[in-house]
Amino acid sequence: MRPVSIALVLLFACVPASAQVAQSTAFTYQGQLRQAGVPVNGARNLAFALFDAASGGTQVGTTVEAAAWPIVDGLFTVDLSFSGQLTGQQRWLEVRVEGQPMLPRQPITAAPVAQFALVGAAGPPGPQGPAGIAGFPGSMPSVGCGPGDALREINSGGFGFACETSGLQGWTRPSADLSMPGGTRWTQIVRCPADAVVLGGGVEALDRRESGFPRYTTLRILESFPTFDGGRWAWQVGLYNTDGVSIRLRAFAVCALT
Repeated sequence: MRPVSIALVLLFACVPASAQVAQSTAFTYQGQLRQAGVPVNGARNLAFALFDAASGGTQVGTTVEAAAWPIVDGLFTVDLSFSGQLTGQQRWLEVRVEGQPMLPRQPITAAPVAQFALVGAAGPPGPQGPAGIAGFPGSMPSVGCGPGDALREINSGGFGFACETSGLQGWTRPSADLSMPGGTRWTQIVRCPADAVVLGGGVEALDRRESGFPRYTTLRILESFPTFDGGRWAWQVGLYNTDGVSIRLRAFAVCALT
């Protein structure tokens, strides 16, 4: 097996404690994995264990497993939690890739341990900050562009409009729905109707949370640009689903007749 090396970065997300909200013990771990000097791509079985010494010593707490964890261009991010083990004593983190320890172990800095000190009475309020800029007066005027025109810019603090009056009409938004399995790349082209020009385009998630935000955040847009396909203007997007979950998407183009 070719040698595997790992460059390690620890990022600690500590949420302030309060009487109403329990303190989280999780922190974020980022690493870069290389094999024979080349960044690794694909899924690897990762494991994380906490020790009381830089070498040898005794493991404290349980091992956190991250099976088939996605790695893109050598980079990966995982949330770790060693409940009850970061109480002020020095600890070292051992990372294992496919069961092989990546040595030396990483010392845990004071950042995650500090979560146990985030208690106590609130301090006095600070000085008042400088006054902000003046807001808009009253309400926005109900003016805009005419039928068939396009809004080009808003100026004068939102009270002036510049419109494209080149006779755009017949606005359409053609689209194509697709389902992307995890770990796949895909190029999608959405064509405008005949004699129409493309003004823009993109991709939207079809699976959404109750808040309206996309349910999955593993999609990477590799490219998004206008193109010409089959004798028509079109919009092309290149997509990469970095996770193992299939996601439903809708690619679209914004078109108009001139």
